[in-house]
Amino acid sequence: MNKGALLFRWHHWLGLVSGVLLLVVSLSGAALVFHKEIDRATFPARAVFDQAADSLQYDQALAAVLSRYPYHRLRLYLQPEPYRQALVFEARGEESQRLLYVHPQSGEVLLDIDRFSTPSRWLLKLHYTLFAGLAGNFLLALLGLSMIASLLTGLWVYRRRLLPVLLFRERLSLKSKRTFYSGTHRYIGVWSLLLNLLLAVTGIWIQFVVISANMGKPSPVAAPKPNPVVSLQQLMQEVEEHKTVFTPAFIILPADSLSPLLVYGKSKHTNPLLPAYADQLKLGIEDYNAAELVLSHEQPLGKRLYAWVIALHFGGFGGMPVKLLYCLFGLAPAWLSISGWFLYLKRSKRKKVTFARPSIKEPEHFTSI
Repeated sequence: MNKGALLFRWHHWLGLVSGVLLLVVSLSGAALVFHKEIDRATFPARAVFDQAADSLQYDQALAAVLSRYPYHRLRLYLQPEPYRQALVFEARGEESQRLLYVHPQSGEVLLDIDRFSTPSRWLLKLHYTLFAGLAGNFLLALLGLSMIASLLTGLWVYRRRLLPVLLFRERLSLKSKRTFYSGTHRYIGVWSLLLNLLLAVTGIWIQFVVISANMGKPSPVAAPKPNPVVSLQQLMQEVEEHKTVFTPAFIILPADSLSPLLVYGKSKHTNPLLPAYADQLKLGIEDYNAAELVLSHEQPLGKRLYAWVIALHFGGFGGMPVKLLYCLFGLAPAWLSISGWFLYLKRSKRKKVTFARPSIKEPEHFTSI
């Protein structure tokens, strides 16, 4: 068997074996591109209010959350229209994680739900663990390697058709289902090659980080302590003063009196492709004016690389055009899986017909035709 035939066989079987998982991962990934839009449409408490609030009472809202979850670690997601949207708190405990939507003026808790019950979190868990925990992380890391191998073998198999496909010189045939599936399989595979290779590499990286974190030595479990007294009102005043150079995304409240307040966001000097939480603003609890801005390029190499991995995998830059591009090309593995299975079944059916046909000796007067 020559090298080309061997690579075609590898490409063929890699696609078939990983087909179902690729279908699940690509469909969930394409949907996750619009995770913010999905959550906004699902929970009316996060939608824009009919009447804007007169003032922002952050401390009152924080008190309402602490009255329910005094021992949970808290973070606050900052909204683009704080006077017209609910404040979104996340409360993380050892046994539960909650999302709370709180009115910015009255402090009324509008919604209190399990963090993992939201559509986007459900999709995220499916996309990254298949609801199988650490075993799912390992399986999807192997799937990523299989996808890379499939893409590279496909690159070799279709190497002579790359330029005609990219220049649209090779026409799609609609004469039969087989030619349609074969043509679209080739076109979509070629056009989505680079982005899907990028998604596979970054996906493996993310799985490696998750697996490493879960396989590491567990930290000793300490008895829960109530959160220290923090004035979000004062903190937000300080954050407002930095808004000319720093756009905040969310705040992590300290677990004890020695830990700083961490405001994650993005400096105007940071690469626009990086996530909206690439930089940090650190503030002490006792003196909110003592702020330290830590830019992404000042952080350890591992964190910097991971920030780029997240940015490239999720496509959170460039607004809606980039989201649509990621969604469209993110669906490519699903179609490659479906069309690959169809071509496999058609090929198997033709082989069975060929082997099943009896050998019939033709009459002599037909041999010259």
